[in-house]
Amino acid sequence: MKKFCPECKTENEEQFNFCKNCGTALDFKKEKLSGDFKTPEQFDPTAQKGSPMGNGMPEEIEGVQKREMLAFLGKDADKIYDKFLKMEYSGSKVSWCWPAFLLTAFLGFFGSAIWFFYRKMFKPAIAFIIAGTLVLGVQTALNFDNNIEVAKDIVSSIESIFGGNMDSVANPELFFDEEGEPAIGEPTGVLALISDILDTAETLVGGAVIAMFALHIYKKHAVEKIKEQREKHGETPYYLYTLSLSGGTSGGMLALGIIIFVVLSNLASAIPTFFAISGI
Repeated sequence: MKKFCPECKTENEEQFNFCKNCGTALDFKKEKLSGDFKTPEQFDPTAQKGSPMGNGMPEEIEGVQKREMLAFLGKDADKIYDKFLKMEYSGSKVSWCWPAFLLTAFLGFFGSAIWFFYRKMFKPAIAFIIAGTLVLGVQTALNFDNNIEVAKDIVSSIESIFGGNMDSVANPELFFDEEGEPAIGEPTGVLALISDILDTAETLVGGAVIAMFALHIYKKHAVEKIKEQREKHGETPYYLYTLSLSGGTSGGMLALGIIIFVVLSNLASAIPTFFAISGI
């Protein structure tokens, strides 16, 4: 179904959100939800109370107009823009980003990287991949002695099973505890305790800190990228469309972040098994 621009009447393809001729927003419902109203009947600026900027809402953040920011942000643009405004009003760098917190709480710094990849912020995403790799390396080293002993016993048990000698299965209690629950790889000792503390600090403390500052990082990133696109395409009718392409979200980058997490996590888990099989 074709979309016709309300301003210049140009016919646009269905997937376009902005007019290819003049850049006007084509999705009226999205525009209305974002608060970018066109008539006094739809929105009364004098109804706004308590704004540090006086009556009405400001139409720009750090020199970036609201329509530019909404075009760049893409998914959940209206919600994110509101949080940007609150930070702008208060002069604070602190907000709260639930997706960043939850991903970090479950996946550590790799979870943070996944959120930044999803929002096309590649520099912080790579930084968190490096941080997550370092933490994972430390945890692997701290648990290495425990895990390699477990891996050796498991390898020995598997060899005994395939050899038909069930009586020589090594430490069968490794597989199940007294209550019948799996007990493979349960860490013990001071080093394992340190590893657990490090894991808690990474996921909960790190997650809270990242959640508080993630949107500040995103706001600075958005302002920088929008101004870059303005210099390149600001005089063209495709300007808002180029903003939506350079910003928004990326399912492909989200998948890349998940793949990196899975590969590195499995690699860390495989190291003790490799040494056990090698007889070291």
